Amino acid sequence: MNFFTNQFYLQRERLFLWAPVIFACGIGLYFALSFEPQFRVIGGSLILLAGLAAYTIRRFESYGYRIFMLALLIFCAGLAAAQFRVHMVHTPLLAKEIGPITVTARVLEVESLESGDDKRLLLGDVVIEDVAPEDTPRKIRLRLRKDPGLLVGQRVELLAQLMPLSPPSIPGGFDFQRHFYFQGIGAVGFVYKFIRVVEEPQPGWLSIEPLRQSILHSIERSLSPPQSGIVSALMINETSAIAEADHEAMRVSGLAHMLSISGMHVVIVAGGVFFAVRLLMAFAGLALRHPIKKYAAVLGFCAAFFYMLLAGSNFPVQRSVLMTGVVFLAIIFDRFPFSLRLVAFSALVVLAIAPDALLSPSFQMSFAAVTALIWSYETLRGRFAGFLEGGGWIRKAVLYVGGIATTSLIASLATAPFGIYHFHTFGVYSIPANLMGVPVLSFIVMPAGVLALMAMPLGLEYWPLQVMGW
Repeated sequence: MNFFTNQFYLQRERLFLWAPVIFACGIGLYFALSFEPQFRVIGGSLILLAGLAAYTIRRFESYGYRIFMLALLIFCAGLAAAQFRVHMVHTPLLAKEIGPITVTARVLEVESLESGDDKRLLLGDVVIEDVAPEDTPRKIRLRLRKDPGLLVGQRVELLAQLMPLSPPSIPGGFDFQRHFYFQGIGAVGFVYKFIRVVEEPQPGWLSIEPLRQSILHSIERSLSPPQSGIVSALMINETSAIAEADHEAMRVSGLAHMLSISGMHVVIVAGGVFFAVRLLMAFAGLALRHPIKKYAAVLGFCAAFFYMLLAGSNFPVQRSVLMTGVVFLAIIFDRFPFSLRLVAFSALVVLAIAPDALLSPSFQMSFAAVTALIWSYETLRGRFAGFLEGGGWIRKAVLYVGGIATTSLIASLATAPFGIYHFHTFGVYSIPANLMGVPVLSFIVMPAGVLALMAMPLGLEYWPLQVMGW
């Protein structure tokens, strides 16, 4: 056994951690190409490599050969997944500005904006006057002044100005065309005049969006700006109504991650439900006859999944729910849940479903932070346990404050290169700000949000929302 084969063999327990990295390299190569490779070439290469990998594993005993062939197969699978995703989400892009023009479409989303009654509409099933169906974008996004009370699912007729998607303003800058393309959006613009509702929502219209709108209206009835905008961001990931000054303050202080629903929010919701259900079952006397911890894990995951739907299922939320699901699955099967394998599995699933996620700052920063945190706490776990052993409440309080400070420092250092590259900024005040902000969010704001969601069907959400507003 040569040196390299021996090293592969010694690291065999951790080789899976490289699978999402190699898969991402294939995705990155596809998006870096200046031409569109033929689908049959990539598909044929994937089939050929799968056959070669199977042959190598069966005929060769060399561990290095097997790993090399599997790595090539995973790399090619990433290349194929990226191309498949591009063709699956294909939408025609508007080539030039047109309007005023009549547009008929179905309302898919209604977003509140900072300025009064203005709304941002996401429209699907689009018909544009004098535009051929094969040249019509699948979805368009329009700004509407003085919303007449549009509902998700309605089919409406509008007089609108349509514009093509903007290319990057600087070389290597944020690419709005690519961002909107993967959402199926082929044009943006604004509404000159709302004409009429062509068709009301159909009885069979299934979407989480009406529920999101109902929650948003409840928040806006109970709170006024700027509280309503921030509470909407925390509960349903509706960030468009937050004032720019508040956005800037959160960015400068290093607390912007609180406004973007991700791991911390999902953990608070899922963990809160998990512990509450477990406590209620214990008080009900079920602990002696039933595995209440496993029952609570199932309900905790259901809460996390429902919260993901409310939050719009962006990449950090998907990653968080996947990792939460694996953690709860480990609890059900009596296994230790926290490891880098968990991160690798979540990354692989997210990239397989949406390869374009690799290019988004949220994906990069989210996985960078979580990977660094889990690796660091795997290393420091023994020291923390030794410090806590035999200690009283003072030592526990010191450990809690130190844990928040350590977490903020590790996450800040891990995400700093991505923040500097994408946003040209660095959160200098993130550690003291998180020391003050995280306990408030964890123990007051988000529990009040969960209570508000539970109280909304009964119309009793006013006071929990007031607590969030304060």
